[in-house]
Amino acid sequence: MLAHVFYLLPMPSTTPAWRVNLSSAVFDALAAGMLCAAVGFWSRDTWAGLAAGGAFAFAPLVWQYAVQSEVFALNNLLCAALFLALVRYDASRTLGRACAGAAVAGLALTNQHTAVFFVAPFAVWTLLASASSSRPGAGVLLRPHRLLLLGACGLLGLSPYLFLVVQGGQGAAWGSWGNQRSVSGFLTHLLRREYGTFRLANAPATGHAEFLFRLRLYFGRLPIELPPTGAPLALLGFCWSLTLPGLRRVGLPVACAFGLYVLAFHWLANLPVSTGLYLAIQQRFWPQANLIVCAWFGIGAATAARRLVPRAPGVAAAALAGVLVFWHAGGAGAPKENGAGAGTVSSKENAAGGWWGG
Repeated sequence: MLAHVFYLLPMPSTTPAWRVNLSSAVFDALAAGMLCAAVGFWSRDTWAGLAAGGAFAFAPLVWQYAVQSEVFALNNLLCAALFLALVRYDASRTLGRACAGAAVAGLALTNQHTAVFFVAPFAVWTLLASASSSRPGAGVLLRPHRLLLLGACGLLGLSPYLFLVVQGGQGAAWGSWGNQRSVSGFLTHLLRREYGTFRLANAPATGHAEFLFRLRLYFGRLPIELPPTGAPLALLGFCWSLTLPGLRRVGLPVACAFGLYVLAFHWLANLPVSTGLYLAIQQRFWPQANLIVCAWFGIGAATAARRLVPRAPGVAAAALAGVLVFWHAGGAGAPKENGAGAGTVSSKENAAGGWWGG
């Protein structure tokens, strides 16, 4: 739907394919900006936000899918928006900000099932924080009529599914997802039954024996996705996000979202990673978790710089963040082949991730 808007742009010197590919570039650029804002608000450090956004913007996997029509760039944007909504709600726990987060959560779920691994911990934390807070208005979300309002906002976010009902039926275009006007047809699409709910393919599971191998591949790839020294700085940022007073409230649900995503996704993925093509398919889902890793990197880089140079903390944070991100953009951030068959995917798998962005 959104890609079609780019298709209609009055740019006669370009091809339709170029304009649709542009949508992914715009979505990922906005995702980097959203991440920058979220980390800046969370840490109250502009340089931490810029470091996080810059690290994400120039990550090879992000870059690779930001220059082609895919659903993953929009997923990055919506997950970054969820992150920002969480941080903004923590800063001012109002019903309006909670409703905005619920709407974004619903919208994210229309594009990609994997967004649920962010939505679930963020939603649980929001309700628990509302119940346990000593701030004015504590418990404001747990009143029945306000819970109904939150649910309504979530349904509003899910409203793009109505497009399927309107455009589906017996006259639906060839190659579409079938008749969504029937309950069974709609649920088939909603649950991605053709591919298996929360699975990558409608095929027998490869067995959970590859679970640890998948995790090892993911964490082994992280240093490539981050600026130089990014992995240890991200680890420091993770530790500080759970221990520093100004960070740890939001740090807990963020860490839970990362753990849930990485563990659940790699447990449920049912394609063998020993094949380059199938490994590339799984790698396309890694940037969602890397959003959080880049946030930790930004916090780690800015906080470390300020502690190492206490007499000029702002200058130190700016210098370190700028040098690392600039280096990342000029070298490690350039798109590169990794021997995993990157970019070679079937048209059906291209559609499996979601219909909203592609």
